[in-house]
Amino acid sequence: MSSLADDVERRIHRIGSDALVAFLSRQRWTRGDSFVGVTISSVHVMEGEPVVAIALAEAYVALGTHTVYQLLLGMREPRGGEDAIATVDDVEIYDLGLEPGPLVQIVRAMRDGRTITGDDRSLVFTSSSADSVAPLPQDARLASGAGSNTSVIVDNRLILKCYRRLEPGLHPELEMLTALRDEGTRLVPGLLGSYEHRGGLMNTTLGVLQPFRSGAIDGWELVLSALREGRGDSMLAVLEELGAATGRLHAALAGHSDPAFTPEDVDPQSVALSAATLDELIIEMFAQFPPDDPLLAPLRHRGDDVRLLSGRLSTASGLGRRIRVHGDLHLGQALWVGDHWEITDFEGEPDRSLIERRRKHSPLRDLAGLLRSIDYAAGAARIGGAEVPDRWARTAREVVTRGYIDAVESTGLLPPTDAVRRELTALFELEKVLYEIGYERAHRPDWTSIPVEGLERMIGDDR
Repeated sequence: MSSLADDVERRIHRIGSDALVAFLSRQRWTRGDSFVGVTISSVHVMEGEPVVAIALAEAYVALGTHTVYQLLLGMREPRGGEDAIATVDDVEIYDLGLEPGPLVQIVRAMRDGRTITGDDRSLVFTSSSADSVAPLPQDARLASGAGSNTSVIVDNRLILKCYRRLEPGLHPELEMLTALRDEGTRLVPGLLGSYEHRGGLMNTTLGVLQPFRSGAIDGWELVLSALREGRGDSMLAVLEELGAATGRLHAALAGHSDPAFTPEDVDPQSVALSAATLDELIIEMFAQFPPDDPLLAPLRHRGDDVRLLSGRLSTASGLGRRIRVHGDLHLGQALWVGDHWEITDFEGEPDRSLIERRRKHSPLRDLAGLLRSIDYAAGAARIGGAEVPDRWARTAREVVTRGYIDAVESTGLLPPTDAVRRELTALFELEKVLYEIGYERAHRPDWTSIPVEGLERMIGDDR
């Protein structure tokens, strides 16, 4: 290790727990956890200027319970700010999440296939080939939108996603993108590189590199803009193609030879377990409804109806096959690149563990996510003042479903009858809509009407 790198590492290890707690408590990607202490367990300093150090921080939320986060650290003259962590020997250590220019060094390390070692641990940077990130990356800027990770756009042609919340093991996104690359599919932007931490505290994926589609627009913005401008019907053919692209995606995932992707039968016991979990959620939700909430009034005495629906759906037979799925598919996870769709963000639901996100499910779970997203687009447009015909969402749901079924039906992944397909999709929609009601009540009360109306429709369709 160079003397500069050694000095940087010493400074980082001298950051106090209180300063780290204060910094992490401000970050969206810690999801509001209340920390009682933070320690730096690993530091790797990258070659080049300005200084970039990658650290693993163990954040304790209770005695013996902790979460590991990736910190992307730089050094500068003290000036404070949301990204500042601590000042050590008149040098301010800050996180590069808001001013990510120096993170271009990570992409350069992938290009070179570099490994940074230290004691019993190392950082390993890989790329599909040096040409995949040529020419030498020069500039990095923060991607729009805050999320559970940090994503930066490099030279307006690459996008680097750095995972913040870490768990041991292969990240599902890296695994999925590798499998889809092996299958030769063009349904995703592609995988250009990754970097990992090995040894020491854990073996874990730290980030992935993909092409950046500078002219693309995500499905949420595409559909919402059309609805606001009264062009909803112009989206129907595009949405049918999104359904077809999702079907082709599932066919590609099911065709991979790795046992982690091999299709398995959907067993009734797993569906019954899902229904039982939903039943508990329903009981809890209806018990917590405030008596004076007018948005929830139409559902106040409908708990039995909802439980009846979930119970009936759990008794279906001939449930098709389960595979690795996207796990968090909605309009915002699809890019329209001018003449076709590409699916992005294969992390799965961020609140679930890596083990849970790597489990196989019925592919209809992804279809249910798209259908709920269509309802949300229509609801959001109405809340914004647009006139969206009642028939639009129903028609859009139908064309997405038709495009999906046509693309995947020959694979044998789906239940053999339309009735069971509808019932199983409805079960997954029910799971999502109950989560949505709780989320909107807590974070966006003005949007609570969207999932409530979806639940009313589901109950009405069951009668």
